[in-house]
Amino acid sequence: MFDPAANHFVSSDGSMTQPTQPTQATPPTQPTQQTQPTQQTQQTQQTQQTQQTQQPPRNPNRDNPSVFATLSPHHPHLEPLVMEIERLLDGGYTVGRGEGCSIVINRNFISSLHCHLYAEKESESGKYVLFLADMSTNGTFVNTSLLGYKNRTVLFHRDCLGFANPDTALSSDVALEYSVEIAGSAGHAQAGQPKFDAELLRSYDFKHEIGAGNFAKVWLAIHKQTGVACACKVIETKKHLIINGLTKAFKREVAIMKQLKHPNIVPLRELHIDSDRIYIVMEYLEDGDLFAYISRHGTLTETACRPIFKQICGAVRYLHANNITHRDIKLDNILIKKSPSGEVSWVKIADFGLARAVGDGGLMHTICGTPSYLAPEIICRKSSLTPYSKGVDIWALGVVLYALHTGEFPFRDQQLHHGNHANMVIGDYASSNWLNNSNQAYARLSEPLRDLIPRMLQVNPDQRININATIVHPWTQTDDNGTPGLLYKPTYRHLGRTFGG
Repeated sequence: MFDPAANHFVSSDGSMTQPTQPTQATPPTQPTQQTQPTQQTQQTQQTQQTQQTQQPPRNPNRDNPSVFATLSPHHPHLEPLVMEIERLLDGGYTVGRGEGCSIVINRNFISSLHCHLYAEKESESGKYVLFLADMSTNGTFVNTSLLGYKNRTVLFHRDCLGFANPDTALSSDVALEYSVEIAGSAGHAQAGQPKFDAELLRSYDFKHEIGAGNFAKVWLAIHKQTGVACACKVIETKKHLIINGLTKAFKREVAIMKQLKHPNIVPLRELHIDSDRIYIVMEYLEDGDLFAYISRHGTLTETACRPIFKQICGAVRYLHANNITHRDIKLDNILIKKSPSGEVSWVKIADFGLARAVGDGGLMHTICGTPSYLAPEIICRKSSLTPYSKGVDIWALGVVLYALHTGEFPFRDQQLHHGNHANMVIGDYASSNWLNNSNQAYARLSEPLRDLIPRMLQVNPDQRININATIVHPWTQTDDNGTPGLLYKPTYRHLGRTFGG
């Protein structure tokens, strides 16, 4: 079943599952009546036939493995420009009025060298990226937006490339428009630039939405001056923040992100505010998050998980040392970079919308976070005035560590997964936890790991391990040969035995 609060699917036993797409019944067709074609109908048919003949000609080299991308003209009598990866990597292709250009356009407003198309290979992923550099003072347009002299952007499948200003172009200027076709790609045609602030659009080429939450949408945006891909969180202030009283929350997120500088935390690149929206420009990680990764590839081995866990712990230690509690650590908020072999090589914590800066030893009161990752001191409080501390991040991190190895959540109580917390008590955690040898997935874990996880998922926050102790724990410090740290002493304290079972 889908859990809207947890933002993913949860089965009846508490395990994480993948969603399935519902099918829709095909409606019965209605019988048609034969009618005599009218003059208007004949004109419509002629128009449709004309439109069909104006489709870009099919590229005969489309299935050629050396072809990386094609510029398909919107004019029916022009040939497409087929771009091979070897040439894109070595000099590329040019468009302009000059005779030596790959595409020659003889118009007085076309520069001798109007733009340059080339490719680069990403060092980490090994993927090829198609770039467009604008070399014209009159401008090159991507999805009707001006790129700008000496600016560049990344071209995606179905991007529209134009060499005339769409606001002043004549109908005959269709010859100056091309569609980008990336080999092996599929997708919808780009819909043009969103109606965002003009100043922001001069700096960024917005491509498409890559995510959405309750109060914000995230866009992929290319910084025109550098060609760097960014993620831009767009919050409609009038629609969401003011109505829902969340203005302070997002201001707090921005204030916190401004001061964070850590290799395992998604950095804030730029902040832009207009009368209608807040734009938070951040680093973009195209490989997704840990939840999607283990859903697709399965659970991790302890050897593969350990370096990832160390990175996450390093980021949490940095936050706690700066008196910041994230309050929404979960698999979905841990973004990843993959190696060329497809394994997770780097992780970064994202989404500080619920984070809060408090003083050393400071306490918080607000109920927030994702249900499956919430610590019991948040859920089982007798009063909303009962405080909690940054130990809630350790609990959530323990849930993450357990899920990475088992593909499940460590508690079976469905009230927890679905946010029905009103009747939950501490005893529910002890009675529904899976941290015992009857759970085969848990029993297969090494003894050091079966010692660490219960320490992190300790129901009593005063007895819960802190982030520094987590980092120096023997499992975390186990070497590449599988030898635990010297301080390791086996203990078998589980939730039911250590706190008020």
